[in-house]
Amino acid sequence: MVWLSAMSAEARSLKPSREAIDQVRAHPRFPDAVRHLSTGFIAQFKGNRIVNALFNDRGRLLINWLALYLHWSRSVDDPNSGLTAGRLKALCIEHRCCSGGRAEAMLALMRMFGYVVPAQEPADRRLRLLFAADKLVDAQIERWRSYFGGMAMVLEDGQAALDALDRAPFRPVFTRELIDHDFIDLVVDFVPEIRLFCERTGGWLIMFTLCISGSPDDSVPPRGPVNVSISELARRFGVSRPHVRKLLNDAVAGGFLARAGDNGEAFLLLQPFHDAVEDTIATQFLLYTEFAGRALRKIGRD
Repeated sequence: MVWLSAMSAEARSLKPSREAIDQVRAHPRFPDAVRHLSTGFIAQFKGNRIVNALFNDRGRLLINWLALYLHWSRSVDDPNSGLTAGRLKALCIEHRCCSGGRAEAMLALMRMFGYVVPAQEPADRRLRLLFAADKLVDAQIERWRSYFGGMAMVLEDGQAALDALDRAPFRPVFTRELIDHDFIDLVVDFVPEIRLFCERTGGWLIMFTLCISGSPDDSVPPRGPVNVSISELARRFGVSRPHVRKLLNDAVAGGFLARAGDNGEAFLLLQPFHDAVEDTIATQFLLYTEFAGRALRKIGRD
C-alpha cells in the first residue's frame, strides 16, 4: 500500500522531544510496558483469520478508525453525516491511506464478518447508512487497552487514559483527536525506520513477537538470541511463509537483525531494532496520552 503523508503543520508541531522519548525509554517499568503491549496486541490476532484480514497493517487499521470516526460523527439532524460506503471511500482518499477500491473491498469484508451492519431504518434509503457493530468497537477498545495499560506503567496520566476507555463519551472524541491530528502518520514520520515493519502485512505483529521472544531472564526487547518459527508466524498472523521470510531477510539487510544460527530462524535484535521499536512505542505512549488528555478536557467541558 502506498502511503503519502498529508500531515498538517499543527500535527507536526506535536512531535515529542528527544528528552521526553528518552525519559519514557529510561523508565524502570518500560520493559514491562513493552511486554504488556506486545502480549495484549498479539493475543487479539493469534490464529484469528478474520481479525488478521481486517486489522494487521496500519492501512487496514486506519480504515477501521475512519469507519468509527464516521459512525460516531452521525447526527440525527444531519442526513449528510454518518457512515456510508461513499463517505468512507472519500475519507480514505483524503487521508491518502488507500485507493477507493481498496476501501470498498475492506468495507465489504467488514460487512461480511459483521463488524459493520446496515442501519435498520435509515431516514433516506438512498444513503445506505451503516453502523459500526459492537464487535468493531470492542476490537478497537481492546487494542487501545493494550497500549493504555502500558502507558499507565510509565506515564503519570496513563492511568487516567486507561480508565477513560470505559467511558462511552470519551471514545468518539478521542477517535476524532487521532484522525484530526494524523496520529498514525505522526508516529511513522517521527520514527521512519519503523516503516519496515508497520507497512508490511503482519509486520507489526512479527515485530512485537520478536520483542517478547527472549529467554525469561532477558530484557524486553531481548539482547540475547531469539528463536522464531517462520511457519508459526505465518499461521498465527495469516500471511505466507515467503512473506515472513522476506520481512526477516529485509530486516537483516537493513541492519535491524543479525542471524544467530544456520537454520534461518535464530536472530539477534541489533541496536537499530531496539532504537526504532523503543522510540516508536515511547512516541505512541506520549501521543496517546496527549490526545486522551485533550479528549477528557473536551468531554469535561461538554
